[in-house]
Amino acid sequence: MDTFRYTATDETFDLLDFHDAVIDSIQVSDHEIVVELEAVNILAGHPLNPYSVAKSTDYCRLIFAHPSLSHATLFQEEKPHRRMECTDLQDMEILQFERREQEECYLYIILGLDSHFCKWVIQAKGFSLHWSEFNGDAWFVD
Repeated sequence: MDTFRYTATDETFDLLDFHDAVIDSIQVSDHEIVVELEAVNILAGHPLNPYSVAKSTDYCRLIFAHPSLSHATLFQEEKPHRRMECTDLQDMEILQFERREQEECYLYIILGLDSHFCKWVIQAKGFSLHWSEFNGDAWFVD
C-alpha cells in the first residue's frame, strides 16, 4: 500500500480542481472505489497548500468511501447511450467534477472524455484524496 503525505476530504472539496485530471485505473470493492489519478490541482486557499498559487500534485489516489451507487454512461454520436462498468474508464480525462450533498451521503458526478463523452455517477458516504508532493504551478496559473 502506498503511503501518502497529504489527505484532503469532502470538507475542502471546493478547493480542489480535477479539470484535466487523467484516470489511470479504477478498482471497486464493497467498501470503497479507488481511483488512481496522474495529478490534480490544489487551489491556493486550500489549508494543505502552503503556496500563494494553485499547485499541481504528483500521482494521487481518490477514494470514495462506502459507495451505494456507481454507474457510468458512454455517449456516442448517432448511437444509443451505453451503460458501462466504471472500471472501463481507463484514461478518462475529467472535465467536470461536482458534488451534491444528500441526507446521509454525497452524490458525485464526473463528466469527462474517454473514447467519447462519458458520465460517471457515484453515491458514497464521502471521499478522500491522497498525494505526496506539489509538483509545480497548476496549468491555469498565469
